[in-house]
Amino acid sequence: MDNVRKLGIGVVLVVPVFVGGGAVWEIFNNWWVVFVWVVIMALLYGGFFSGKLSVSKILKEIKS
Repeated sequence: MDNVRKLGIGVVLVVPVFVGGGAVWEIFNNWWVVFVWVVIMALLYGGFFSGKLSVSKILKEIKS
């Protein structure tokens, strides 16, 4: 995957971080929980960016 596509995935992933962060704040009213949400999303993006987490690899594992 080229770097432009990886950057695009990162930009698209920002939306769930903001929306999810707001939802987590509304439910828990705790900044630490929101911080954990942001870290989880950052780890997901890191997995996409490094190539270790890709949809094709996940689908291959499910099929086998």
